[in-house]
Amino acid sequence: MNPRILKVDRYRVVSLYRYESQIRHLLLRYKEGKDQYLSRVFLAEESFILPLLLRNWVVVCAPSRQESMVSRGFHHLEKMMDNLKIPVVSVFENIAK
Repeated sequence: MNPRILKVDRYRVVSLYRYESQIRHLLLRYKEGKDQYLSRVFLAEESFILPLLLRNWVVVCAPSRQESMVSRGFHHLEKMMDNLKIPVVSVFENIAK
């Protein structure tokens, strides 16, 4: 995990991983392979500490395209959070074509 903290208006935004070559490739394999069980692998090392660190936070995952979620049958990031019993709030919509 390589967290990055950004300030967006009055909000603190934390990115757990930089979306670069290796993590991007692994996430693509997970999403395109439609293998929900792989979701447990990505945050396995942080499975104890993340729920404690995020217990007073509102967690918002980056949005996926609706067509992609329907095709694979799950939202890849929300599935990772669900495995850790971390509640997620969906407030964004991906409108990319």
